[in-house]
Amino acid sequence: MTHKVRDSQLLSLFQLRILATVGGALEFFDFTLFMLFSPWLAQAFFPEQSTLSGVMPVLLLFAAGHIVRPLGGFLFSHVGDCYGRKRVFLWTVVLMSFSTLGIGLLPGHAVLGEYAAVALLVLRLLQGLSLGGELPGSIVFASEHSPGSLRGGTAGLIVFGVTSGNLLGSLCGLLLNVWLPEEDLATWGWRLPFLLGGSLGFIGYKLRKNATETPVFEKAMQTKSLKKLPLLTVVHDVPWLLLKGSCIAMVPAIMISVFLFMPRYLAHYMGRTDMAAFSVTTSAFFMVCLIILGFSALSDCLGRKNLLIAGCVLLLLLAFVAFDFYDRGFISTFCFLAFLAIPTGIIMSSYEGALVELFATPVRNTGVAFCHNTAFAIFGGMTPVLLEQWCQSGYLWAPAVFISGGCLLMLAALLYVRDNTRCTLDQI
Repeated sequence: MTHKVRDSQLLSLFQLRILATVGGALEFFDFTLFMLFSPWLAQAFFPEQSTLSGVMPVLLLFAAGHIVRPLGGFLFSHVGDCYGRKRVFLWTVVLMSFSTLGIGLLPGHAVLGEYAAVALLVLRLLQGLSLGGELPGSIVFASEHSPGSLRGGTAGLIVFGVTSGNLLGSLCGLLLNVWLPEEDLATWGWRLPFLLGGSLGFIGYKLRKNATETPVFEKAMQTKSLKKLPLLTVVHDVPWLLLKGSCIAMVPAIMISVFLFMPRYLAHYMGRTDMAAFSVTTSAFFMVCLIILGFSALSDCLGRKNLLIAGCVLLLLLAFVAFDFYDRGFISTFCFLAFLAIPTGIIMSSYEGALVELFATPVRNTGVAFCHNTAFAIFGGMTPVLLEQWCQSGYLWAPAVFISGGCLLMLAALLYVRDNTRCTLDQI
């Protein structure tokens, strides 16, 4: 009988992991298309800009989607901490689907004039609101369903799904560059991934609909330990945890934006073709996915703090070396990818699990959302904009500078963070 119960629990956990992973992949696929297809969005919505500066308005809209994420995190995490994790798990995927589908269907400047850009901004902000609640909500939801010995693997698997969404977006860019001539890609081809992503999101909603509330949250409800204003509680009681958590999420935010900026960087500043640039980005995300998959389960054995420090030190040592290798042939390009992807994968396999273990149950969703969204709003959103400005000025080492600075701040925060890998979530 005991074995049957245990098998049923493991099956339920497996199904939950699949739901959270697939949903995260779909949401990040939708969200990152904006950056990956920025040159064609610029042509459709900002045709009066010059070739060099025309992409800047799109990069600013990309940043706007990140900047609004803390607001989405506040709204959805309040719901998650006060009314249940499952509601957030459902609503975020619906909002992302509608906004992404809207971008794919939105007429360009030739039809709507300047109103097209305004509508694009509104849809991008809705994407940002959705994403602000999605990943923190999914991580908390799945982690609270997981036994302590599998918690890191569960959180890492969701991050694997998120990174797979980035990989799929980059793969779409690569395939469309192979299949479509530039003229077709600029006029209608760029819309296809947005239409696909928006449509698939409703499948994610169907899959998530039957999920159950987490036992940790239900216990908190029964003991009446929930807070009416979780954000005020966490800011008042543990402000230093918010700062430390934001620094922990900083390097993942920077690295995802650096990888998303790579097609632009390699094609426009390094003289590569769009196809070659997308090939590099796709390969990088593929390598990161493999590393996340391998190291996330190890974090339950080795400790999340230990893996974060190791990955951060490795990335700090290799950042400038990687960008010295990028343009010396096939083998050097592979080294460039490996030098960035391996330490990034190690960090991303453990950072969300570490964030979950920083905060107590009544404020966990709010705390994780605050740290995650603050880091991605500031460093994830503004990194491509600042890199574009620096690269236009001729400073092509800018990505390595951003990466190194983020690693130093993250290491400083990790020195003062307690490793709660072996604690149950009720003990935190």
